[in-house]
Amino acid sequence: MTVPQPALSQRVLRVWQRYRLLSGPCRQSWPGSSAASAATPSLVDQAFRRIHSQALQQAQHAPATAAPSTAPAGSHLASSSHQQTLDYTTLAAVAHELRQNYCPSKVGAAQVEALTTCNHAQPATTAVRAVLGIYQQTYGTPRVHYSYLASPWGGAGRKPQVEQALQVDDETVVLKLRMLNSTAWLQLSWHSVTGHIASLEGPPERSGAAAEAYSFGAQLQAALRGLVLSGVVLPAAWERVLRLDFATRPSDPPLQQLHCEVMGRYSNLVLTDGAGAVAAAGYQVGGKMSSLRHVQAGKQYQLPPPAPGIDPDSCRGQQEWQQTIMLAAAQQQQQRQAASGHRQGSVLDGSVRAFRGVSPSLVRELCCTAQIDPSIPAAELSEGQWGALYAQWQRWLAQLRSGDFSATLCPRSGAYSVLGSYDRQEGSVLGMLGGYYSRLQAHGQFQQMKHRLEKAVSVAVQRLEKKVHSLQKQGGQSDKHLHTKKLADLLMSNLHRCSPGMTSLEAEDWDSPGTTLTIPLDPLLPPVECAEALYRQARKQRRAVDQVAPLIEEARAQLDYLAEVELLLGQLEEGEGAAATAAGDMTVLREVQAELVSGGYMKAPPEAALAAKVASKAKRAQRRGATGGSIGSMPGYREYASPSGLRVLIGRNSRQNDELTMRVANKGDVWMHARGVPGAHVLLRVPDGREVGDADIRFAADLAAWFSKARSDGKVEVTSCSPADISKPKGAKPGQVLVKRERVVVGRPHASAAAGQGDD
Repeated sequence: MTVPQPALSQRVLRVWQRYRLLSGPCRQSWPGSSAASAATPSLVDQAFRRIHSQALQQAQHAPATAAPSTAPAGSHLASSSHQQTLDYTTLAAVAHELRQNYCPSKVGAAQVEALTTCNHAQPATTAVRAVLGIYQQTYGTPRVHYSYLASPWGGAGRKPQVEQALQVDDETVVLKLRMLNSTAWLQLSWHSVTGHIASLEGPPERSGAAAEAYSFGAQLQAALRGLVLSGVVLPAAWERVLRLDFATRPSDPPLQQLHCEVMGRYSNLVLTDGAGAVAAAGYQVGGKMSSLRHVQAGKQYQLPPPAPGIDPDSCRGQQEWQQTIMLAAAQQQQQRQAASGHRQGSVLDGSVRAFRGVSPSLVRELCCTAQIDPSIPAAELSEGQWGALYAQWQRWLAQLRSGDFSATLCPRSGAYSVLGSYDRQEGSVLGMLGGYYSRLQAHGQFQQMKHRLEKAVSVAVQRLEKKVHSLQKQGGQSDKHLHTKKLADLLMSNLHRCSPGMTSLEAEDWDSPGTTLTIPLDPLLPPVECAEALYRQARKQRRAVDQVAPLIEEARAQLDYLAEVELLLGQLEEGEGAAATAAGDMTVLREVQAELVSGGYMKAPPEAALAAKVASKAKRAQRRGATGGSIGSMPGYREYASPSGLRVLIGRNSRQNDELTMRVANKGDVWMHARGVPGAHVLLRVPDGREVGDADIRFAADLAAWFSKARSDGKVEVTSCSPADISKPKGAKPGQVLVKRERVVVGRPHASAAAGQGDD
């Protein structure tokens, strides 16, 4: 977009001031001001006035250009058949964009013409070129940092200073870079699957004190804060390693270097000093872990071992290149046949196996552009197909050499390309990668955390079941003491039948005429003492029952609670419901985790203290802002609309069930829950003065049956009542309530709206 007229004169003024300050010993100010030196040539004064007036006229007539689209990819990412990993081509595009947009560079007057063709507004370009030209006429050939001239308008040559380095999770670091007029967020991830380098539109979700939970993040903060990103280097050709240099000033040698190794399960982030000694690393690699390379503090940093294969640009022609791929495909086929496979080696297999720096996603992209199926056996390609693929191969190499990258997305599959192969144009490579991998990371974190919670619940259930069995064994049957007392009574009534040395006595059962009971006797004790021993045993059994019964009842209550948590976790899916977002989904899981940790069912994760601090602040804010009968700021409820338009809210975990029933529900609403089985709390919101129809009741009952453990049944009994008839017993677990009066309705799970939408 064009810059408004009032800002233009200030722009030319800033160009002049920076240029004079940084490039010349003279202390001259803006021509025409009172502080101007008498030695200032009139040429400078006249030229600047002329440039200023011309720039204002250009600003009035210059057409506004639309900003490039930075919208994230659509929801088609999940349907992509291949999840992309960061390959060498993408890393080269990242390095090129970082150099162009983040790293300042020294230039001379002869290079100004090339640099000023960047995507700046025309008045700004005119001002920069004019300032350099005037200075050259007045003081000779300049040699300055172009970044200080171009930075007010963005584009090439900025001076990013590290303001903060924070580690947001086990394998992700975010650098906050302070630009001249803005802030940039550079994300570095060494995750084994989603490792990447990208930019974020804003601060990460867990910013602020997040670095407190990770020592590596604290080391990065201490080492990099205040330094300038002075260089971006790919230290090894065709290898997925990128080095970021940090110095006090752009022209100084680097004081710290950050090595980003994006290499699958061997990915790492290594901080070294200017001499190359390792200061810190995301993963410390010792002699027991690797015999090829050690990454430990104090040792000299070494690049990872090179990948097998030859350089993609080493073939001297199409024939040699074609034979190389066919040979590699044949070798791949032999290995598969040895491993009981029968598929022939494809173009994809041969290309990835033969050449370094070539990824499966790159080969698929080149084959797609050449209109070739990458799964076709290499031996079956025609000469025309080989020629088309070789032409795309050469185009790719030319783009790598020239840095002619273009960030594009496929709107159907969600796949990305830095070679401009797809339809949807993106504003930047870093921004595109940020959107792509942020969604992948959110999905992976959701599934990983859900699996961890499900495992914790399963272990807790097994532990409680063993506890109940042990308690029952200790306390015995609840009526066992009555049987023992009955034997003692029978013995006392049959003392006349006892003889010395007897080991047992058969006596008639009073409660069952015609049957007898065997009473054990101690041959060394008189019968009366045997009866007293039985009385003592009965009293002991009674005390055990009295002591164990509450423990068994408590354990069974916990089992009921965990059964509901397990059910809700199993029915929780990412991105469900209209109000659900990635952040909301993770919030639901974190609430479940907080419940399980507070209940002692699982150990607190390393970041639990920070998460508890954030949750406590959010809860206090919610209490301050919430009003009676309102949803407040609680995110993530499932929500449906009944046939008459009434809202139906459904809790997604035990804490939400509590909030929904005890805080959100009003007296006139209708509360529902599957009867006698674990399930979600369902609330049918009824405005004051409105009647609820039978269709609305059936609609909500079907949903209550669907979101319960009885989902597979054809018909389910559902408890329906007013929220006024619900109370929460003292000490009850989240989601456990007591219903005073109920009405039972029948719900049909597979007739619910959730079943029709496929919601879990």
